[in-house]
Amino acid sequence: MPLDLPRRLVLVRHAESEGNAANGGVAMPDEFWLRHVAHHDLTGRGVEQAMRCGELLRELGLDRHDAYLVSPMRRALLTAGHLGLSHARWQVAPWLAERAWGADLRTVDAARRATVLADAEARSAEDPWFWAPPGGEPIAGAASRALLGLLVWAGTGGCGSVVAVTHGEVVRGLRSLLLPGLAVDAADNALGNAQFAAVDCGPGGRRRVLTSASREWSDWVPVAMTNAELIRFATADTRGNDWHEGSPSDPRGPARPDDVERDAAYPGRP
Repeated sequence: MPLDLPRRLVLVRHAESEGNAANGGVAMPDEFWLRHVAHHDLTGRGVEQAMRCGELLRELGLDRHDAYLVSPMRRALLTAGHLGLSHARWQVAPWLAERAWGADLRTVDAARRATVLADAEARSAEDPWFWAPPGGEPIAGAASRALLGLLVWAGTGGCGSVVAVTHGEVVRGLRSLLLPGLAVDAADNALGNAQFAAVDCGPGGRRRVLTSASREWSDWVPVAMTNAELIRFATADTRGNDWHEGSPSDPRGPARPDDVERDAAYPGRP
C-alpha cells in the first residue's frame, strides 16, 4: 500500500477553550481541574475565533477539500463545526488528539500545579522534541503518530487535499517533520488559537507554505550546510545564536528566538 502525503494539508489549531482560559488566569471551580482535558468546551471568545477562522479559510480559497479530519477532543470538534465550511463532512481521527500529558495537572492544589508547570518548563526547554511528562508522550511521539495516521489514511483514501483540526503541539510537531529545518520550538512554528498553517507537498520534497498570519504562499527552503558549516554547527552552543532554522524567505533562517506563543500552562500546551 503506497503511503503518500496529501498534496495539500491545512492544519488548524482549535479555538480558545476553557483550558486556555484557565491557563491564562481565569478562575475555575475545583471540578474543572479534575475533569479530563478531552472534555474542555470552547469559550464564547473561542466560538467567535472559530467563525473568523472559517471566514479567512474561505477568503483564501482553503475551504474545499477532499477530506475533513478532526481530533476527537471536544474543543477541536466544536472548532471544526463553527468553522462553517459548507462542503465539510467531518471524520473523527483519534490520532489527531492532543499530546498526552499524564495526570499531574489534574489536581485542585494550585501550588502543586505551579510546581509541575515550572518543572515542565525547564525540562521542555532542555529537550523540546523528545522530553515527555510523567505518564505522557514527547512532541516527537505525538507528531509521529499523527503523521503515520495521515499517511495511512491518505494512502487508503487517495485524497489530494485535507484539512485537519487538531492541537498546538501536534501542529508544531507535524510542521517540523514536513518542513526540514524548522525547529519544533521556533517562534514561527507556533500557532495561536484558531490559527492555521497550510503545506503544499510537491514532487521531490518540494514544499510551499502559507499561514493565517502570512496569507500568501511561499516556497520553503530548508537548511543546507557545507562541510565546514556542519562542523562549526556541531561544535557550537546549539542553544545560542549559531542555531538556524529553515525559513520561507531565508535559507539560513533567523537566529533562534524564544517561543513567544507558548501557553501559560505546559510549554506549548494545546
